[in-house]
Amino acid sequence: MIDAIFLPRLHLTIDEMHKKYGNIFRIRIESIDAVFISSADYMRSIFAFEGKYPKHPIPPAWLYFNQKFNVQRG
Repeated sequence: MIDAIFLPRLHLTIDEMHKKYGNIFRIRIESIDAVFISSADYMRSIFAFEGKYPKHPIPPAWLYFNQKFNVQRG
């Protein structure tokens, strides 16, 4: 589990974990189970099996940022 204290440097922590665990690993960030993938080939394979109507959850922090700064996803 990654504590909230690591969130400001999450990108650096994830990079370190990729070096330690490889292209795919799963961790818990506060109440969210997250899977991180650093391989474009793996991502293509995963997206190929999503089906016709995939669901991509949007983190609440992204929704807040978009609303606060009046920007669209994309």
